[in-house]
Amino acid sequence: MTLGREIVRRIALRGVAKLDFKRDRAGRPRLLEVNPRFNLWHHPGAKAGVNLPQLVYRDLVGLPRAKVPQARPGVRWCVHEPDLRAARAAGIPVTRWFAWALSCEAQSLFALDDPMPIVRRLLTRVPRRSAGLRPPLPSKT
Repeated sequence: MTLGREIVRRIALRGVAKLDFKRDRAGRPRLLEVNPRFNLWHHPGAKAGVNLPQLVYRDLVGLPRAKVPQARPGVRWCVHEPDLRAARAAGIPVTRWFAWALSCEAQSLFALDDPMPIVRRLLTRVPRRSAGLRPPLPSKT
């Protein structure tokens, strides 16, 4: 988007950024926020063979850009909870969705080589009281 590039130029931003826009009632784009960080899309990019963080790093430190490989098409990314909700709404059996989810190259929540996202997600669903994580009572002194 031309407006996004103009904003990045005006604020002299270097590196990665995600700009979020929303259209007003007249249809004009309005900037909501600038997020100067990678978002989740760099992961499927890496699975497709393009290391976006490495490209940005090399640009920022003044190294020559390595040859960028052609991205491998067809990489699938599963964002488990919304994808499951969408599958159920479409009448897709959970077993069929589960097989599809396991076959996705990029996983937002579950990966055998990095189990912590799902562990963290499961722990956030456990109420603090039942986990024995109550804050201590104030002393009466």
